[in-house]
Amino acid sequence: MKLLETRNGRCGEWANCFTGMCRALGHEARYVLDWTDHVWTEVFLESLGNRWVHLDPCENAFDAPKMYERGWGKKLTYIIAFSSREVADVTPRYIVNHMGNKWRRTEVPEPWLKHTLTQVRKRLVFGQTEETIARLTSRLEVE
Repeated sequence: MKLLETRNGRCGEWANCFTGMCRALGHEARYVLDWTDHVWTEVFLESLGNRWVHLDPCENAFDAPKMYERGWGKKLTYIIAFSSREVADVTPRYIVNHMGNKWRRTEVPEPWLKHTLTQVRKRLVFGQTEETIARLTSRLEVE
C-alpha cells in the first residue's frame, strides 16, 4: 500500500487500487482500459439509473466519460471494460466523434472483436446462475 502512503503512482496503479476499494465496499466495479494509454474505473450504480458510471481516481472525475476527447483532446480508439464476470467494448460511451473513432479503429476487424468479446463473455459466465447470466446479459444490451 505504498501507493496510498506516498500518493505517487501511475493511472494503472490508481485504477487497480480504486477498483479494489469499490469492490471492498460492496460495489460492482470494473477496470476500463483505453488503448491510447489510460485506465480508470466504472461502478454499477442502481441509484443513478442502473448503469455503469465513469470514475477516474487520477483525475478526481465522476461521471464525465467524454472528458478524454473533449478535455484532453485524445483520439480514442478501443475502450474495453472488464471484471471477473464480464467484458464489454464501452467505446461509444466515451467518444464524441463517432465517425472519427470508426476510422481510427484499425487494429482488428470489428467482427473479430465482437466475436472475441462474445467468446470471452461466455467463458466468464460459465458456472454462473441463470439469474446472474440474465442480469449481465440485460446490462450488456444497454451498453
